[in-house]
Amino acid sequence: DEIEATFNEPIWDKIKHIHISDYSSYPRNFEKIRPILHPCEGVINFEYLFDQLEKHNYHCSFTLESPVMGEGYVDIEKLEKTLQYLNEKVKSHGL
Repeated sequence: DEIEATFNEPIWDKIKHIHISDYSSYPRNFEKIRPILHPCEGVINFEYLFDQLEKHNYHCSFTLESPVMGEGYVDIEKLEKTLQYLNEKVKSHGL
């Protein structure tokens, strides 16, 4: 619910890097920051986010801020699935 407000901030034009993850609660409920979710596992509307990134001519970098490592394992399949999803969004929105 804060995507549009973020893009209306005067500082937006100076943003050159964003971190991407999903979220499972209402805005600013900081008790729900953990666990960090991969895109499409929570409530963020990523189609709208990428529409706004395209609309605001964002052509800078992203960091996927979603864990795939646990004690004794790395979930490569989940990582690849998420990166493929993000790559498709970037390409389809001309970013």
